[in-house]
Amino acid sequence: MFRSTENFLRIFNAMMRSLLLGGLLLSVPGTVAQPYLDIASTMFTYSPDRLQRWEAGISLPLPIGKSNDKLVVSPFWEEWKAAVPAHRSPDLPQRSDRLTSWVLPLTWVHALRNENWKIILTGIVRRHHLNAFERGEVQYGGALISTYTYKPSLTWKAGVYANRDAFGLFVLPLLGLDWRIDAKHNVWGMLPGTIHYEHKVFERFHWGIAFRAFTNSYGLRSGDFERMDENQLGAFGDIYMFKQLIALRCEVGHTVLSQYQGGSLDDRYGALGEGKYVDHRMGDGPYVKLMMSFRVRLDTEQKVRNDIPSDP
Repeated sequence: MFRSTENFLRIFNAMMRSLLLGGLLLSVPGTVAQPYLDIASTMFTYSPDRLQRWEAGISLPLPIGKSNDKLVVSPFWEEWKAAVPAHRSPDLPQRSDRLTSWVLPLTWVHALRNENWKIILTGIVRRHHLNAFERGEVQYGGALISTYTYKPSLTWKAGVYANRDAFGLFVLPLLGLDWRIDAKHNVWGMLPGTIHYEHKVFERFHWGIAFRAFTNSYGLRSGDFERMDENQLGAFGDIYMFKQLIALRCEVGHTVLSQYQGGSLDDRYGALGEGKYVDHRMGDGPYVKLMMSFRVRLDTEQKVRNDIPSDP
C-alpha cells in the first residue's frame, strides 16, 4: 500500500511539474536567474505587541498568442491587524486596526527584437479598507520596468512604480537584479521593495536572507486612513517536499525604521501632534513569518534555466 501511494505521488508530481514548466516554457524564451516561481502561496507574519499579517495569492504566467510575450495574472489578498498603543490620555486607550486588501496585478512581459531586452508593464487595481468595507476605496497604480540580460546568469532591472494612495500619489524609482552566482547561490530582487539571497545546503533545504518593504494605505482619501510603512529584514529556511513542489518557510528577523501613521481624521490626530499624519509610535520589533507555497524551481535543470525568463 505504501509503495503504491509513493508511486502515485511520484507520477502525480512529475505530471504537475511537466505541465507547469511546459506552460512557462511557452511564455517567453530567454534566460533566468531568479531561482523559482510560487504558483500559489499563503503566509502568516507575527510581530509581538505590534502586528499580525495574513496573505494568500496565486501567480499564473500565460502565453499571448504565438508571440514571445506573456501575461502574468497574480491576484492576492492580505490583512493586517495593527496594535495601536494607548495614549497617556484616558480617552485614547489601546486599539486594534484591521487593514484589508484585495489586489489584482496584471503584468505584460514584452520581448524586444534585441533578445537581451524586455519591457515589463504592470497595472494594479486595489480595494483597501480600514476596519469596515465602507471605509475603503479603490486604488489604481502600476509599474514600468526595463530588464537587460547581461549574461545568462545576470539580469539588470530598472523602472518606476506609482500608486494613487489614500495619502496621495506615491511614486518610487526601482532598481534590481536577478543573479545566479553559482549552482548554490542566488541573489534577486527589486529595491527598495525586496531583495533575497539564497544558499542551497541540500536539495530539500535552503536558507537565506530576505528584505521586504511595504508602503500601503487603507481607508478614505478624506483623511480617514492609516498608512503602513513596514520594513522586514530576516533570515529564512526553506524545506522542500514532494519533489520540490511544496515549500515550507520559516523566517525570523527584525523590522527597520517602520512606521504606522494615521490621517487627519484619526482619533489620535491632534493629541500626538498635528501635521500630515499622526504617528502612532508603534516602533520596530522582532517578527516571525511562516509560509507554504506551491513552487516551481527554475534552476533544477540546465534546459529550464536557459529557457525561462525571470518572473517580474
